[in-house]
Amino acid sequence: MDKNTSQAIYGTSWLPGKLNESNEFNEEYDDCLKDIYRTIHKLGSEATKRHIESIHILEDGV
Repeated sequence: MDKNTSQAIYGTSWLPGKLNESNEFNEEYDDCLKDIYRTIHKLGSEATKRHIESIHILEDGV
């Protein structure tokens, strides 16, 4: 997704007619963030791992 598309989705994400498009973008964004947190958890210190576990962002497993 290019920058213009993501800005357009963000700019209309609050509009009721755009919920499906916005939800699809949000799911992709969430998946990317989870991948980042999973990698940080894998490579991080014990304190970092505990923190990531405490925020429950990886509830589907680490």
